[in-house]
Amino acid sequence: MKYIDVCDKGQGGFAKVVVVKHVETGRLYAKKIYSPQQNIINAVGDEHLKKRFKREVRYQSSLNHPNIAPILEHFLDDEPPYFIMPLAEETLQDELSADSTLGGDPRSALFDILAGLEILHSEGFVHRDLRKVRISGEILLG
Repeated sequence: MKYIDVCDKGQGGFAKVVVVKHVETGRLYAKKIYSPQQNIINAVGDEHLKKRFKREVRYQSSLNHPNIAPILEHFLDDEPPYFIMPLAEETLQDELSADSTLGGDPRSALFDILAGLEILHSEGFVHRDLRKVRISGEILLG
């Protein structure tokens, strides 16, 4: 096992995020695990959701942009499928609360979000669930 679970970070409609530690380096990462809520499974079907999760992982893995969260490794054949990405150290709220007297500019967060969306759209992708919990302090779309 390359990663050890440290703690839960959050649960969304389709997946949960766990903070993990890399065994060899001790670095912390985020592990996003396919884990849809039961009401969504009932409405759409588990296999359809799992295919969509895997497709989105492949799409995100194909993008290389400073404002798109990179997928470092993915394990799509595992049950449940999951992937590893950098752990966000800040939140969007931290970025928006930046003290302008210390050089912070909340507008830069908006420009970074738009740059991430621009690359997604130019590649023919649409972010289906853009909300503030999906945006890290480094302004990476995931």
